[in-house]
Amino acid sequence: MTVRPRLASALMLLATLVTVAGASQAPPPLRAIERVATGSAADDPASPQAIFGTDDLLDIYQETDAQRLAWSKSVVGLIDDALMVDNGNGTFTINAVPLNIGGDPPCPGQAFANQLQAAHCTGFLVGPDRNIVATAGHCIDASTLATTRFVFGFQMQDATTPVLTVPAANVYQGQEIVNRVYDASGTFPSDFALIWLDRPVEIPDAQSLAVTPNGTNGVGVGNGVGLIGHSAALPLKLSFGPNAAISSLQSAFDDKGTAGVVLRINSPGGSPVQAGIINDEIVRLRGKFPDKPLYAVVEDMCASGGYYVAAAADKIYVNKASIVGSIGVLMDGFGFTGTMDKLGVERRLLTAGENKGFLDPFSPQAAQQKEHAQLLLNDIHRQFIDVVKTGRGKRLKETPDMFSGLMWTGAQSIQLGLADAYGSVDSVARDVIKAEKVLDYSVKENIAERFAKRLGASTVAGFWKGLSESALGSRLY
Repeated sequence: MTVRPRLASALMLLATLVTVAGASQAPPPLRAIERVATGSAADDPASPQAIFGTDDLLDIYQETDAQRLAWSKSVVGLIDDALMVDNGNGTFTINAVPLNIGGDPPCPGQAFANQLQAAHCTGFLVGPDRNIVATAGHCIDASTLATTRFVFGFQMQDATTPVLTVPAANVYQGQEIVNRVYDASGTFPSDFALIWLDRPVEIPDAQSLAVTPNGTNGVGVGNGVGLIGHSAALPLKLSFGPNAAISSLQSAFDDKGTAGVVLRINSPGGSPVQAGIINDEIVRLRGKFPDKPLYAVVEDMCASGGYYVAAAADKIYVNKASIVGSIGVLMDGFGFTGTMDKLGVERRLLTAGENKGFLDPFSPQAAQQKEHAQLLLNDIHRQFIDVVKTGRGKRLKETPDMFSGLMWTGAQSIQLGLADAYGSVDSVARDVIKAEKVLDYSVKENIAERFAKRLGASTVAGFWKGLSESALGSRLY
């Protein structure tokens, strides 16, 4: 687990978005949130609705993570030429329009309700020559290529001010559709396009994002991704929070047909903050709905942050070969001072604040800073231990090494009181909750995930990927 904000499960947004996350570590994934249902209410379709701003969407000015900000530089909005005005002075003005969905404005007071729309789709820069944009196939075809501008920097400057005037270097036209596939039939539609721009992208900070040809890197059902793009044609948005899992939990509990909720967990760890948010929500929902039990079902692994979440469940079910535990915290990094000395490289670090260079990998390690870092780790570790003890209560058969970071098999975890019994989602539904019907409340793949799967963006990965995005990071893992 890390002490920095991390990516949560994939979020369903109301636009074609660019899926660019993965190097940022995730909180523990809930591979599925199953709602076990009984009664006729389970068969009633949900009423359609559009909700804005509930999935941890951030505007660009609110984002502080350097990696996400770097990714956002490579994201481009597809804007109709009729909305672009050439000012004749090296700039363009975007004639954005008030937000509406299907002809209707959002409810007053909703997040982003007062923002403007312009970018009908999203793309991102790929290719070594910095002149190819990847987007969705439904966003563009031969008839719309000439009337589509590719615009970098359509975003919010602050809470009320959109960036509507951009330099000409931010505006491009498509020269040719290199490849395009759009087949909406089937379970997983094919939907991508590669556009050759009229010139290489001149924005210094916009870097081509690497892609792989075979759709690898862990994109799929149950994998967490973050989203960056023009949700609902709005200025650039980022989504890397836990609310998708929270929303699924709430929906499962709120449904009148719910007899019990099952968390299917397969996770090696994640952020203590994100895991704590989910843990707190589980505790709240269990208190609000005391007649609806919540059970955690472990598949291959429920370690560290994954166990942090599972500890909030009424009971934890495992396979005898599952891996459970890892109740500990680590902060890792590298020291390059010796290498720099050998290479004759001098580190020049200027700070305001004597500890601003805290644990800088290119400076000698200061004993005082190391001691402070250990205090941080110890505090987070104590929080983790308290959560486990509170959740497991008297079932826990505490041993000297229980909270040392060690892991155990599912069979051993039952003996130690870290888990309760053997079980799978189906067996818990059938034998414990006494219900045969299981409904999946996990967030489904949206068009952005399917698009990323086709392209195989190497910046997209599962929750267990990308645990070393910087030299400094503490995590429960």
